[in-house]
Amino acid sequence: MKSSSNSYILVIFLFMIFALISCSDSVTDDTPAIPDPEPEPEIPDVATCLESGTEADINALLVGEGAKVELCAGSVFEISNRIEINANGQQIYTQDKPTDDTRAVLRLVSTRESTVVIMRDFDNAELSHLIIDGNRPELGYGGGDALIYAGGSSFGQIIRHLDIIEPRSWSALQIIQGHPAPEPPCRGAIVENNVIGPAGQYDGTWSDGISLACRNSIVRNNVIFDATDGGIVIFDSPGSLIEGNLIQAKTRTMLGGINMVD
Repeated sequence: MKSSSNSYILVIFLFMIFALISCSDSVTDDTPAIPDPEPEPEIPDVATCLESGTEADINALLVGEGAKVELCAGSVFEISNRIEINANGQQIYTQDKPTDDTRAVLRLVSTRESTVVIMRDFDNAELSHLIIDGNRPELGYGGGDALIYAGGSSFGQIIRHLDIIEPRSWSALQIIQGHPAPEPPCRGAIVENNVIGPAGQYDGTWSDGISLACRNSIVRNNVIFDATDGGIVIFDSPGSLIEGNLIQAKTRTMLGGINMVD
């Protein structure tokens, strides 16, 4: 009797397993398939550089710390008033940073101005890969500040891969000392791989190539020619390194190559 009962239980158990298997085979998965994600739409190439214009177009983009203004290769900007770097870390340069004649040109066109870019008093400001033309043969001697007016109470400014041509005043590039104490002095500027000249005339309207008054700075690998006052003039810049610069008098008399005046 006990054996028959066990056999009966086994038969019921096997039947239940068979029923479960049959049910699972007959159930269909009604969960909808997840479609493949749609491909991202292609974003058309949009020029990020600034086409030719004036200083107003450049100044309009110099907003806030770290602002970068890329100028298109081959562009020309006519400058009647100063381009003003106005916050730490701002940069102006030609897109892709070429070093040839495709660099953007900033050309002075007004007799009321002698400075193309002023960048003094802001840390880590950078001006690079441009052609800066003071246009003195067209506009004449003008006095006033340097063609590029840098330094001041700042640290770490960079000026590189510029061609600086025909300033209207006493210097092509001035890196000026800081404001009086308690403001910090100018320190840590880097001026490298620039071509500067011609600059000034030997008739009393002389012009320096580089006028340096910034501590612990580096001035290296620049070509300076026909700068009729001093090629590089050093004003009280302790700790600075001046090396690897080529200074030439090609067609204009120069009063000095490297002058240390304070």
